[in-house]
Amino acid sequence: MRRRLEGRVTWSYADDLRARAVARYEAGESIRPIAAALQISPSCVSKWRRPAA
Repeated sequence: MRRRLEGRVTWSYADDLRARAVARYEAGESIRPIAAALQISPSCVSKWRRPAA
């Protein structure tokens, strides 16, 4: 979720985490190592890698 603060667009921690997980997946890393490195569940990575409906 992006919020606007004093003319700047800020990202929430969840948005940043999702972006990092997707970038690692797109770079060829597997789901479980991504989840372990970012300390999130593998199911989160699996859901986030899919495009939004």
